[in-house]
Parts: sequence; C-alpha cells; structure tokens
Amino acid sequence: MKLFSTFAVLAALASPSVCMADRAAILAVMDLHEAAFNASDYEAFVRLMPQGQLDVMAAALDEDADFVVEQLIERIEASVDIVTVEATTFDRDDIALQTTADGTQYAFVTSTWYLRFDADNLASVTSSNFVFLDGDTWVIARNNNQSDILTLQRAYPQFSDLSFPADQMNRVWENEVPPEALV
Repeated sequence: MKLFSTFAVLAALASPSVCMADRAAILAVMDLHEAAFNASDYEAFVRLMPQGQLDVMAAALDEDADFVVEQLIERIEASVDIVTVEATTFDRDDIALQTTADGTQYAFVTSTWYLRFDADNLASVTSSNFVFLDGDTWVIARNNNQSDILTLQRAYPQFSDLSFPADQMNRVWENEVPPEALV
C-alpha cells in the first residue's frame, strides 16, 4: 500500500497539469483560509474571496464591497455562536489543477468541517472549495449555495459552464472528531 501511495504522489508531481509552484500557491491560500478562520480573523477569511465576486454582491445590494465584507463577517459570527467548529481539514493531496478555455487556472480542493450542534450532535460537512488564479493572486470563491455560484459566474463568466459539487453533511455517529482530523 505504501508503495502505491508513493507511486501516486510521484505521478501527481510529474503531471504537467500541476506544477509545484501552483500547488504551493494553492496550499498557501488554503492554509491562510484555515488559519484565518481558526484565529477568528473573519475579515482576513472573507478577504480571501475574489474581488469580482464581492463587487457583484455589492452591486446587487447597491452598496460597496466593504459593506458586503461586513455582512459576511456578521453571518459567520452568528453561525459560530450557534455551532462550534471542532476541526477543519482539507485534502492536501487531491488538487487537480484545471484550465478554462480562456486560460484561467482553477482547482477544487476538498475540505471537511466538523460541526458541533450540541453535546450529542456532531456533523461532518464535506465541500469543494473553488480556488482560482485571479490575475496573479490565488483566491477562494464562495460556492456554498446556488446564489454564491451565480455571483461568481456573473463576475467571472469563464466559469459559467463549470459544475460545482454540492456540499455533503453527515452525522458523526461516534460523536467524536476522528483523530486524523485533529492533526
């Protein structure tokens, strides 16, 4: 099994579609995303979103992007008052870099969040973070629901034909965060 894992990693690294610099940049933005959330720095967390998506959201409200950032921060704070995030992880090994017809690079990066609703209810939420190169900066777009996807596609029409995976929520019947998620 270990030999197979080593072979799979070497094959992925040798793949021309994922160069080491892109992979490192994607991992760096994912690390920033996770660190900002874990530090309760919700402004830094939200500011990792693409400016175009924030601008489209702001235009729909006839406000500026800073107003949208404030609203998103308030939503996050309200959510964490109700639900405790016990752990977050993202799959550092499964990053498949792709390119749109206009040359924009993007990847879906799977993350799992463990959410505690009360003493007896723990859930895992698995989602695909949409990371893309916006100019020369890797950003993480909101794609939690259809509204997020539509604002993203309005701001960045090159993503109009993409399918976005749906989040999956499952109850953790053992009611404990798996040890590998706490690393």
